[in-house]
Amino acid sequence: AAVDTFTPEGFTLTAGVDSGAAFTGNSAIDTFTANVALGIDGLVGVQTLQGSDSIDGGDGVDILNAELNGTGALANPMISNIENYFLTSFENLLGGTGELDLDRATGYEQLWDRNSRANLTLDTVHEVAVLGMDNVRNGSTYQVNYDSVAVDTQVVVVNHSGVDVNGTVTLHINGVDGN
Repeated sequence: AAVDTFTPEGFTLTAGVDSGAAFTGNSAIDTFTANVALGIDGLVGVQTLQGSDSIDGGDGVDILNAELNGTGALANPMISNIENYFLTSFENLLGGTGELDLDRATGYEQLWDRNSRANLTLDTVHEVAVLGMDNVRNGSTYQVNYDSVAVDTQVVVVNHSGVDVNGTVTLHINGVDGN
C-alpha cells in the first residue's frame, strides 16, 4: 500500500488579505510567519496578521510566528488548526503594542509571548491553552483575557524572562471561571 508523505510548508503572510488554499497547510508541521511589514509611509511597520486573514494549519501540529505592534486592520483573524502560537510584541511609533483577538481562532494549544519588548494582550480566548513567556523583557506585561472559560488547571511556562535592567515582567490572566 502506498503511504502518503507530506513535506512541511512555510506560509508568509502579507499586509493584504491572506486566505484560501494558498494559506492552508497539510498533514506536516507547517509554519505560518507574520512579520511586521514596512508601511506605506516607509516608517511605521504594519502587522501582516490582520482581521481579514483566514489561515488553516490543516492536520499536523503547526506553528504561527507573528510580530504584533497594534497597526494594520483589526487583529481578529480567522485561524484554525494551528496549535502553537509564538507572538512577539513591539511598540509602534504611536505607542501601540501587540494585541490579538482570538474570537475567530480555534485549535490552539499553546500561546507564547516570545522575545517581546512591549505589552502583549490576547483577547476573547475561548480555549484553555498552555501560556508561555520566553525571553520577554523591558518590564512588559502579557495579558490573557479568557472569555469566561472554565479552567481547572492553568499551565504556565516562563523561560529567560524579566532578567534585564528593567526587571520584572508580568502575566495577567483574566476571565477565568473555575476553581
